[in-house]
Order: sequence, then structure tokens, then C-alpha cells
Amino acid sequence: MDHPPQLPNKTHSINRFWFLLWGFLAGLLAALLVAGAILLLRMPLKKIAVQPTVNPIPDAYVFIEVGVDGCGVERGEVTGSNPVTNLTWVVMDEDGYTVLERSADNEYKYRYFNSGNYSVHINAWYEGRYHQISNEVDIDC
Repeated sequence: MDHPPQLPNKTHSINRFWFLLWGFLAGLLAALLVAGAILLLRMPLKKIAVQPTVNPIPDAYVFIEVGVDGCGVERGEVTGSNPVTNLTWVVMDEDGYTVLERSADNEYKYRYFNSGNYSVHINAWYEGRYHQISNEVDIDC
């Protein structure tokens, strides 16, 4: 029986070297990809955790009262720690329909122009929407 000739040891050790080198590089690449994915996932979570939670309802308040004539309304200053913007007079008819929305930013007194019974309150813009920040009063014009 003839035996096949044996390969020299040099060729066998060179193949083993390349196999180990490629295996090491593939393992290193996989470890870097996993570490990068973990870092990317953790970064947004840290940003969310650091941000303070905002109360969706402002603690701002303004008191309004009916004037002596029973038709006009007067408002005070806005109090509270939440900064609100776009103060708005809101006039509603007896059926609950809004008949007027008008800026109240620099207006401390307002008199509705149509005769009838209405309710009035003030809204303000806070965190992406309007909120009622005053008491509601009834007027008779």
C-alpha cells in the first residue's frame, strides 16, 4: 500500500495562522458592533431620564370679575410659576358655543358687543395647547 506524501509542516502552520488571524478579526468586529449598539441604545435613555418631567397642566391662574354694569369683565395679573403665553378672552353663549376668542395679553378690561347672556373665561397657551386658567363668570349684556 502506498501512502500519500505528507505535506511539509510550513504549509500547515501558515494555514493555521491565517485561520486564527481571520477568526480573531471577525470576533473583534463582532464585539465592536455589539458594544456600539449597546452605547447607541443607552444614550437616548439617558437623555430622557435627565429631562425633568413637565406638568401638562399649568399652575398659572388669573382672577376675572364682572364689571359694575354687568356686561364688562376685568382681569387681574397672571400668577403661578409656569410661564404661559397668548392670554385669550373666551366668550360662550348659553348653549355652550364659543362666540368669541380675543387676545387678552395687554387687555385688562373687555366688554362684549352683542346683547344676551354669556359666560367668559381666559385661556392661555402652555405646552402645546390652550388651558383655561381663570374662573368663569356670567355676563348679561
